Amino acid sequence: MKRLIRNSIMAVMAVAAPLNADETLSREIQPEQVTKLRMMSNNNLPKKVIVVRNYSTSGFVDNLVRTIQSINKDFANPIKLHVIVDSSSSYRSFKKQMEDAGLYGSLVEINEQFFTSDQWMQDWGEILVAEVSGKSEPELTIFDSNRGRGLRGLPKLFADMWGAHYLKNPNNQGIKGDYGGNIEVSPDNVLVIGDTSTQDLRQFFAQRGYADKTALLETRWLTVGHVDEYVSFVPDASAPGGYAIVKADPGLAIDLIKNASPEQLNAIHSSYRSQIINMHNSLKEEGISRMGLDDYDLSEGNILTEPVARNSDPLRMNQLVDLNRSISELIDRNIETLKQSITAATKGRRTEFRVVSFPTIFQGRKSGGGLYGCVALLPGTVNMLVLGHHAVIPDAQFPLFNDHIRQTTASTKIVPHFLENLAYHYSNGQIHCGTNVMRETEGYAVKPEVIMRKPLKSVENFQRLFQNR
Repeated sequence: MKRLIRNSIMAVMAVAAPLNADETLSREIQPEQVTKLRMMSNNNLPKKVIVVRNYSTSGFVDNLVRTIQSINKDFANPIKLHVIVDSSSSYRSFKKQMEDAGLYGSLVEINEQFFTSDQWMQDWGEILVAEVSGKSEPELTIFDSNRGRGLRGLPKLFADMWGAHYLKNPNNQGIKGDYGGNIEVSPDNVLVIGDTSTQDLRQFFAQRGYADKTALLETRWLTVGHVDEYVSFVPDASAPGGYAIVKADPGLAIDLIKNASPEQLNAIHSSYRSQIINMHNSLKEEGISRMGLDDYDLSEGNILTEPVARNSDPLRMNQLVDLNRSISELIDRNIETLKQSITAATKGRRTEFRVVSFPTIFQGRKSGGGLYGCVALLPGTVNMLVLGHHAVIPDAQFPLFNDHIRQTTASTKIVPHFLENLAYHYSNGQIHCGTNVMRETEGYAVKPEVIMRKPLKSVENFQRLFQNR
């Protein structure tokens, strides 16, 4: 079932308790009242992770509970998991489950005012800081993307629950390019936004602090169209500027598949194994024909789970390889745009970057050299949840990909945790799409003085400047 169809069904299933009208009105602010905004980056330490536990995601959420319980050993201020369930009966059942495990209240809190099956927690907006006319200090603000549907009323409820301002997107059309997954920020406070966003949204951020601090990246080639599908950031005090850029890398994925051993290929999830083996065999052949690689459609259904007879066609496998090589070139071009934007925003002080590649395979359409309707074919590993120096990453369902990520992150402070997230993947999303994070406004994984500096050579200095929480 496609993500958009699923969302329309979920919209009917949302129930929210009524809010106090006076309190809500006092917290809602208008765009003209906001003088400046500051986004929270992955370098800001997490306070709460927000997720929906429905019929499809229950297993994922239970695994996330255990993962955060383990991660919390590294935090002086433990992360809370804020869980939204789909009904009052689910609330009672999950509450008892957490009470029996001794985790209710200490690790897990359950929202008892809002029920929904709509699992896309990144879509409804962002939790940020706003400077408001007449207020002496910047204050926590809930930015509502105007997505509505099954999440209608949730951003306003969060503002009410957490004593935050409530601010609505100036564009009220609910365009998916304005959703939270398409509004990201680097640890040095450069806005990273996709070109599927509306001009109203871009202008709104530009007028409130991001006019010369924005990287506009290509997202129209994607089915969902969000920057978090192919770029993320992880704090890393040993890297230039105190963080690494993580990019989806289809070229790397192709190389790994080509050179995979029979044992590694046989370890792939059974739904994908036969077709990845077909791709491996095609890549091993010499003199592959280039015919038919300019105009083709691999966007319908899932090419890796279609009948083997259809996908054993070498031309079809060659098209899939060609598509991913073209996407790899597009992503590389956008990473250069990102780096140039950060250099310009920092007035030339940031010219060195650490870029980390995670293997990713896409499917989609190519026509006249253009790319359209692309989406992760195996779970997209870059679309992850970053919590301090821990990264909760979608299990690629291909151990070779996961192992490569472990090896890639071994030289950094990043600790990877792989979780099966097929409930999101089958609906064109991943872990970052299905979660949101309230972060500390002045607490950081890497100290602010490290950001904007070149990497330190001394191990002692590295340890001194990195905050373990």
